[in-house]
Amino acid sequence: MRKAVLLATAGLLLLGGALFVFWPRAGAGATTAQQSTPRHTVALSIADPKPGDNTVTLAVTDREGRPAAVDRVSLEPVMPQMGHALAPVGARAEAPGRFRVHGFLFHMSGPWQLTVVLHGASGVDRVVFPLLVK
Repeated sequence: MRKAVLLATAGLLLLGGALFVFWPRAGAGATTAQQSTPRHTVALSIADPKPGDNTVTLAVTDREGRPAAVDRVSLEPVMPQMGHALAPVGARAEAPGRFRVHGFLFHMSGPWQLTVVLHGASGVDRVVFPLLVK
């Protein structure tokens, strides 16, 4: 009887472990958002917001939908609830109005704000995106 209980317990533990490992999970997936200011529209996409290195792609257009003429773009990550702010990360231009940022953007999970800072001939424009880092 004791041997049967041990075997049954071991079997349940193995089954539980297999279920934990192979159970389907909702993928974090890409986070996409769009915000506008009186001068620009910014579409942001980040593949899987997580602590550490992340890659963010940005499409910046003027109010007529044409690629915006901006000289420089950077991201400023801030976690207001915890009082954390990380150093701004510069974006690399890939095409007119298209930018990519890769770097250490978040050091912990939770609600963050990503401020996209656009520098151009017309001045500085800021667009704030709320973001949940998992």
